[in-house]
Amino acid sequence: MNSFLISAEVYIKQYALTAGGGITILVLPFLFALLMASLLQHRIDPQNVSFILVGAGMVGMWTRMLGGSTNALWNERMMGTLQVLLASPTPLQTIVAGGLFAQVLMGLTAFLVAYMGAFTTIPLPLITPNFPALALSIITAVVGMLAIALPLGAIMSLSESMIQWFDGLIYPVVILGGFLFPIILLPPWTTPLSYALTPYWVALLLREAVSGAEISAIWPICGVVLLLSLGYAAVSRWLFRRVLYRLRMTGSVSL
Repeated sequence: MNSFLISAEVYIKQYALTAGGGITILVLPFLFALLMASLLQHRIDPQNVSFILVGAGMVGMWTRMLGGSTNALWNERMMGTLQVLLASPTPLQTIVAGGLFAQVLMGLTAFLVAYMGAFTTIPLPLITPNFPALALSIITAVVGMLAIALPLGAIMSLSESMIQWFDGLIYPVVILGGFLFPIILLPPWTTPLSYALTPYWVALLLREAVSGAEISAIWPICGVVLLLSLGYAAVSRWLFRRVLYRLRMTGSVSL
């Protein structure tokens, strides 16, 4: 746990104020909140307000987390520290998980930016969240987003060409995750894909909490997020074993 927290602290110090990070958690959520509020200004109700706030925030959080997953090990290779991490008694997955945990925490800032972007541009009706339910949903959201980030980080590190898929993975998940509109508008065959993504359930969970749902109403969604997270954790464990095997067999620990 100590190594996990230290890794998170180092990542926050290194990447919190980078230009790319500022765009993903400051500019994108603000622009999406402004766009959605403008499009829905004539049909404003609590449900649409929750889509504006949570949807714009999820776009920023997902983009930030995807960038962290993509560069999790490649940054270590470029800085020449991957050799040290491989020689460390701490499992590589724990160190990477700490860094991705930091990315998810920084991604939470996107929701504050979305809130400011929406309420400072167009008069929206105030909705009062259930704060205990909101706190539980945020904790569950962090777990769910970290769970999907780990296998992505391993997959991206297996091939340098996978980094080119970064931009291509942003909007399919935004669409399938129902960040900006209900997935009922999508073709029926995409529904199982949405259900298999923790971001979809995280967005649903946060919208329910923001709308004032009680804890008893969000428990089933929390359970689905945690169950999927266990599945992602098992997949990431296997993938990181493949990463370690490849690194040690090929000796490709530096560029």
